[in-house]
Amino acid sequence: MINNPFALDDKQLASRSTRTYAIVALCILPLSLIIRINAGLPVTALWYFSLAVAALTFFISNKYSRMPVKYSSILMMCIIICTLLPSSETADISAEKNLQITYFETYKITAVVIAMLAPFPHFVGYISLGLCLFIPPLQVLVLSREVMQVPRLYEPWITMCYALAAFLVLHHKLGTLKLHATLIESQAKEKNLRDFAEVALALRDLTNTPLQSLDLLIELLRHEKISPQQASELLSKTTYRLRELMQVLSDQQKKITQKQIRQSMDSMAILRQSFGINSQNEDK
Repeated sequence: MINNPFALDDKQLASRSTRTYAIVALCILPLSLIIRINAGLPVTALWYFSLAVAALTFFISNKYSRMPVKYSSILMMCIIICTLLPSSETADISAEKNLQITYFETYKITAVVIAMLAPFPHFVGYISLGLCLFIPPLQVLVLSREVMQVPRLYEPWITMCYALAAFLVLHHKLGTLKLHATLIESQAKEKNLRDFAEVALALRDLTNTPLQSLDLLIELLRHEKISPQQASELLSKTTYRLRELMQVLSDQQKKITQKQIRQSMDSMAILRQSFGINSQNEDK
């Protein structure tokens, strides 16, 4: 995994999704209130409870932006259910009075919002759309049969169409996000490889000259063409560049925590692995 200081981890993504939907819920719930008032229906305690849950969820997700993913998921599911319940209650009461209003409007809007939001973790989005898909027909067939008797209503079939379309949009968006993340990771890996290659070439150039000087010094000493004092001075000048290089590498090592450094490692094996060199072929 490529480390990106601007990337969000799973906890932040989950908390952000919950917070965003809480804001949307605070905008959707007044719609249920408007429908009730226009239809002359009473505002029950369920609507106030749902509004309180939405406000509390926004406060918690905003204050604790790195809460565990499972807690964010639980809050997300709770607020989605609390957003849908007032709409179900409105549909039940309206069906009993045979009112021709917009039934399950909150379900339709929620399905569209979930598809656009693509909440994290992703199973929360699929479960939410499953609720929008199955709750309206179950409610109509089991609890509120009067809804199907309202003329020119075509419910709950329209709501189910919204949920199915939202499911396809969500699936497409998650696939697109996955491809985009893979592309970004590939580009980051390619950049890291280029940077590493530049560093490797710089190290080669820095060590090449001292090594050549050492080879020359060995030949001079072997043929006794240089005095020990001259050899000592030349050796000191030759190793100065190597010591300077080691100092730069040591300063860089201090920036890395000890947990990220392996205590025992084969430096040559690491270099061969980084460059994709087979040690057996190299030995041959």
